[in-house]
Amino acid sequence: KFCSTAMAEGDFRAAVHALYSSSGEARRAANQWLIEFARAPAAWAAAHTLVGEEREDMAYFGANMLYLKVRSEWHLLSDEARRAEYDRMWRTCTEGGSASASGPPGQV
Repeated sequence: KFCSTAMAEGDFRAAVHALYSSSGEARRAANQWLIEFARAPAAWAAAHTLVGEEREDMAYFGANMLYLKVRSEWHLLSDEARRAEYDRMWRTCTEGGSASASGPPGQV
């Protein structure tokens, strides 16, 4: 469903923006897309791209998505993917956001 991480990240940003700036059907459609996207492996990397955003609502959305993915999917990640994700999160916390997200971690 998601062709590439870059495409997914662009769609992700647009959907988050629509969620916060639209109303009615556009907002419902963005919310539905985000719910579905959150299940995709590409959501890990996309969420990282928002954490360092200047707009607080966008940064919060990225951080919240990471929190939810850790709670629900951490156990599905391989040891290597968990280590990579942990390292990305550590860099985000210690460098004040905007850790480079080289791609989604592999899943078991």
